[in-house]
Amino acid sequence: MQGFAKLDLTTLVAVIITCAILFAPAIIYANDSEKEDIHFLQEVLYLKGMYNGYIDGVAGPKTIHAVQLYKEQIGLPVTDQISDELIDMLRKEVKPILPYISPEQQNGLDSEEEFATKEELNLLKKDLDFSKTLLRDSKDSFDETRDNLEIAMGSHFISNFRELLTLLISITGIFLGIIVTVFMAWLKWYMPIFREKITTTVKQAHGEVIKHTEHSITTGVLLEISSHCINLYKDINLNKKEESDSKRSCALYDSYLQIAKNISAAGYKAAKNLEKINTELTPKDKEMINWSKNNRLFYITTPFIKKTDVIKQTEIKEIYNELNKVIKTYSKDVYDNSWWYMEETLAWAEYNMGYKDISEITEKVNCLIHNPLLSLEWRRDTYERYINHEPKHPITKISGLLEPT
Repeated sequence: MQGFAKLDLTTLVAVIITCAILFAPAIIYANDSEKEDIHFLQEVLYLKGMYNGYIDGVAGPKTIHAVQLYKEQIGLPVTDQISDELIDMLRKEVKPILPYISPEQQNGLDSEEEFATKEELNLLKKDLDFSKTLLRDSKDSFDETRDNLEIAMGSHFISNFRELLTLLISITGIFLGIIVTVFMAWLKWYMPIFREKITTTVKQAHGEVIKHTEHSITTGVLLEISSHCINLYKDINLNKKEESDSKRSCALYDSYLQIAKNISAAGYKAAKNLEKINTELTPKDKEMINWSKNNRLFYITTPFIKKTDVIKQTEIKEIYNELNKVIKTYSKDVYDNSWWYMEETLAWAEYNMGYKDISEITEKVNCLIHNPLLSLEWRRDTYERYINHEPKHPITKISGLLEPT
């Protein structure tokens, strides 16, 4: 605002000075007769080439200067005074200034009065031409003044713009300084909280890794043990009729089954804990979880000879549904993924728990034991187990199985 006020004041002063130079002469007001004399004086001195101002009857600085030049020319004391004697002297000089006309020419043209009128019109024409010249000079002077004002205003605008730009840069610097100061204060306050959050996050992540490792190892070890126990159980189950001591055989059978069942329970629990951890599971983790579900379902649906352990039907059904979802993710076109083990475990659970009709179970088992892509040894062992096994629930024993060849 200060810069713009300065610009307005400077502009006003320039305009006032220009107007004073152009339009503010030291005017001396006089009465009508004096004004006529001065008007006459200005006309004569203009014709003599001593006056170049307005012919307005006002004795301004230019008129006084012209009077001084005239007095100096005729040898009078050079003063500012315009006397009647001076006017009279000028009147006497008017005739020599006018164009000379002989009496013969004058008698042949106009009367003296008409001649004087024409001369007056002549003077008026010259006044008009002189006024045009003055107007032209005034216009040039005005244009020059306007250009000077524009230059001055441009200079002031540039100066004010620089001041404004400097002010903006200063304000921006102060603002940035305040922001940096506030940010540093906030950072100093937040850093301990940030460190604590990082520490907590790292501890949580570390804890997740530890849990993941612990559950992964536990699941893997128990899965291996329970898988070996399945093989032991199958050997006892197939050969128990050849044992001479049936009681000992039954006790050994139940013992292995109970151990394997407990191991599969612990492995299944570790697998579920591994599944709940937020860390991303590896393909190996997923494989162990799937097989832990398979082993657990096999043991809890295999009947004990001694009815001492009872599993809740809801738990059995839950694991059965989980394995059903798992088997759908396997591609049966691939030979080495052992999908048939899980397929047979589902059939085993359906057989012992009565989930499906016996004809549907028989069809599923027949498809497995007659699949040429599967091991002949595995197909024969599976066939023998279903032929010799008594189902857990009193449903019709499986029949119609065709021995694999």
